[in-house]
Amino acid sequence: MAAYLMTGGFKALSAMTYVSVDFPTLVGQAHAIAVGRVVAVEPRWREGRRGIETVLTFEVDQYLKGDLGRTVSLNVPGGQMGRYRSVMPGAPAFTEGEEVVLFLTADTTRAAHVLGLGQGVFRIMTDRVRGERLVVPEILASAQGTPTRIVRGDSTRRPMPLDQFTSTVRSLLAQQAGR
Repeated sequence: MAAYLMTGGFKALSAMTYVSVDFPTLVGQAHAIAVGRVVAVEPRWREGRRGIETVLTFEVDQYLKGDLGRTVSLNVPGGQMGRYRSVMPGAPAFTEGEEVVLFLTADTTRAAHVLGLGQGVFRIMTDRVRGERLVVPEILASAQGTPTRIVRGDSTRRPMPLDQFTSTVRSLLAQQAGR
């Protein structure tokens, strides 16, 4: 994606590359993996009103890796302030009250942020019939680095029980610790 900005008779160009990772890499690179609930979503202007970001307040029920405290505040690119809306491709959007699993990392200022933009967000849904909490898998790259074909109805993208998701993460962490 490229965006053009006209200023003073010249064009400034900015671009970004979105690199997807496989699930084991996501688990390994995360400083913390937290299961919890979004308790506040507050958009604000970035410095100099050069865009909008959303401050997310996240209440943690449990950590699968690391520990950043019971409440985590992080900035997510994009958001809406009145009639102005800022969108970054790949950045997740959140709503208050939703349950998610967040794969978190920290920058040099030690501020937490979601690892891999939307790749580090796994939504938790409740099966209305059985009342079971399910994690909806995201589309991630294959472990071999080959292109991943997206197929509608793919059985590997079916919702997974939260307990099974948790076990998978802990198993990967144990494998990575053994290396």
